[in-house]
Amino acid sequence: MTQLEQAYAQGLYTLAQEEHIADEILQQLTVLKDTVSTQYLELLSTPALSKEERCGLLDAAFRDKVHIYVLNFLKILTEKGYIRHFSHCCDAYREQYNRDNGILPVTAVTAVPMTQAQQTRLKEKLEALTGKTVVYLDAFSGASYPETSLPKQLLPMSAKQLPSYGGNLDTA
Repeated sequence: MTQLEQAYAQGLYTLAQEEHIADEILQQLTVLKDTVSTQYLELLSTPALSKEERCGLLDAAFRDKVHIYVLNFLKILTEKGYIRHFSHCCDAYREQYNRDNGILPVTAVTAVPMTQAQQTRLKEKLEALTGKTVVYLDAFSGASYPETSLPKQLLPMSAKQLPSYGGNLDTA
């Protein structure tokens, strides 16, 4: 994340904290980040439209649908020519929120899928070790994604199919 993205996110986060709406803003930013298309952000960046027209597009799409702080945040990013940084600004906002609320996002990568009981035990253990609230516990295993499992890709390959790096695998 760049300093620009962190600075804009920090500004919005500070305002949201002062107004006691940091949770609401985070939820809305998350939804927008996940749903606003790259093409729409490109449209908001195009010099073919005036800043007023681009902000008008934001008003038409989001007025009375998101908090005014979120709408104004989008407008500021658009006016300054930074709307392409929106996704990373959302990430920076979430990082600040997590830091201030003692939240530790976790992804568990396992060889086989974990049961719900195993996920719960892992969550409890991580919380005990870190003193933080563990959330967003994503769990997936190599077994779920066989096409990305490196050992499964390498097994059928013979030594002669592997690239040579100056040594001979047959005599190594």
